Amino acid sequence: MRHKPSYHFRPNSQWINDPNGPIYFDGQYHLFYQYNPTGWEWGNLHWGHAVSHDLVHWDHLAPALTPDKARGEHLCFSGCAYEHHGSVELFYTSIGNYGSGPRGHVDGAQQWIATTHDMRTWTQIPENPVLSTEGERAQGRFLTHWRDPYVFRHRGETLMAIAGNLDGWRAAIHLYSSEDMRNWTYKGLFFSEGVRVTYECPNVIPFGDKLALIYTQLEDCVRYAVGTMNEDYTLNVIRHGEEIDRGCYCATNVFDAPDGRRIMWAWLREDDRGNIITDGDWQGAIALPRQVSLTADNRLAFRVADELRLLRGDMESKKFKAFSGRHEFDTHSGACEIEVEVDSLGEFQLNVLGARDLSETTRIHISPNAKTLRIARGASSLLGEMNKSDIFGRFGAYEGPLRLRAFVDHSILEVFINDEWAYAARVYPVNEDGILALEAHDSAFSGQVRIHQIG
Repeated sequence: MRHKPSYHFRPNSQWINDPNGPIYFDGQYHLFYQYNPTGWEWGNLHWGHAVSHDLVHWDHLAPALTPDKARGEHLCFSGCAYEHHGSVELFYTSIGNYGSGPRGHVDGAQQWIATTHDMRTWTQIPENPVLSTEGERAQGRFLTHWRDPYVFRHRGETLMAIAGNLDGWRAAIHLYSSEDMRNWTYKGLFFSEGVRVTYECPNVIPFGDKLALIYTQLEDCVRYAVGTMNEDYTLNVIRHGEEIDRGCYCATNVFDAPDGRRIMWAWLREDDRGNIITDGDWQGAIALPRQVSLTADNRLAFRVADELRLLRGDMESKKFKAFSGRHEFDTHSGACEIEVEVDSLGEFQLNVLGARDLSETTRIHISPNAKTLRIARGASSLLGEMNKSDIFGRFGAYEGPLRLRAFVDHSILEVFINDEWAYAARVYPVNEDGILALEAHDSAFSGQVRIHQIG
C-alpha cells in the first residue's frame, strides 16, 4: 500500500504540522512549517524551510529555526514571517515545555523574533522575549494557550493578531500594535464567540475596509468571520463563524503573492489513520495552496492556486449525455486531477482509489439539485484502525454548469466546487489498483470529465 503523498508539500520523512510564515521575497516563495527532524510523531518542534519559484516545485533546506535550549526554549511553535528593514524576520511562539508552569505552553508562552542575513539561517534576537505571559499578567491580562502571532497592516498600522484564552477557558483573538516590531502595545480583544474551546493560528486578511479573520478551533475545524474594525479594535462582525472545511484541514497561514492574490496554506492532519505506520516514518502533509477572495455577500471563496496546472500530465477526456450506469476510466487515480463539468441536476458519484475487485473505493457523491457533497469513506480501506466516517458539505447557488475539481494524492483527497467551496479528506486504501469510475442512475448525468495524470 502507498499512502505517502507525491505532490502535496511535505519533507521526505518525519513529522510535519502547521505551515508557518509563508512569504514571497527576492524572487522566491518561502514556506516554513512545524517539523520534528528526529521522529515521525509530534515533538522537538523546529521550523522546517523550503523555497520555490512556482508554489508547486520545492527545494527543501536545513531547518530555519532550532530551539535555543540554552535560553530555555525547547519547542518553536507557529507564527509568521514579514519584511523589516529589507530582510525577513520570523515571529513565533517560544515554548519551554509542553504543559503548565513557567515556559509551559498552557500559561508560560513567550513571543520571540528571529532574524537572518542570508534567508537560510535565522538567529533568535537577544531582546527576546518581545512579549511574555509574565508581562501580560503584570498588566492584568491572564491569558492561557497564548500563541501563533500573525502580523498584518490595516489603516496605516502594523498590527499583530494572536490567540489566547481569557479566564482560563474563553477562546479569543487579541490585537497588538508596533512601530518598530520590537515593542508591542496591547490594543484590545479583537474577537471572541464566548465558547469554551481554544483558538489557534489566527490570520487576518484586509479586503479594503473589511477584514476576514480565519482561525482554527482546536480539535474541530477552521472557521472565519468577516467584518470591519471598530475604533476600539474589536471586530464588527458582518458574517460570523463560517466553516471553511469540515475534514482534516486546519492551522491555516495566509500570505500575499506578488500579483496580489491571497494564498492560504493549511495542515492536513493524519488523525484518521491513528498512531500506526502504514508505509514509512512520516506523518502529516500541507494542503494545496488555495486562493482566497471575498464575494459580494461577504463570504470567503476558495479555489486551488492557478500554479497547480503546472503538474498536469497526460489527459483522458470523455463526454456523457443522460448517462446511467458505471464507467471506468483508464487513468490511474493514485495521483491525478479530475475536472468535471456538469450539465444535469441528478445525483452522481466519482469513485477513486478503487480496488479492481471492488473491495475498496472512496466515493465523491454530488447532488447538484440539493447542492450537497458527501465523501463516503466507509469502503475506503480494509484496515480496521482507520476512521472511515463520511464527510459532508454544502455549496451555494450557482449559474451555468456545476464545475468540480478533485485532486487525489494516494491518501489525500481535495475537492473544489465552482471555485468557491473546498473540502479535504484522508483515506488509506490497502490496494494500489487506483480504479477511477463514474456512477449515475436514471439517466442522471450529463457533462464532461477530464482526468489529468500527475507525476
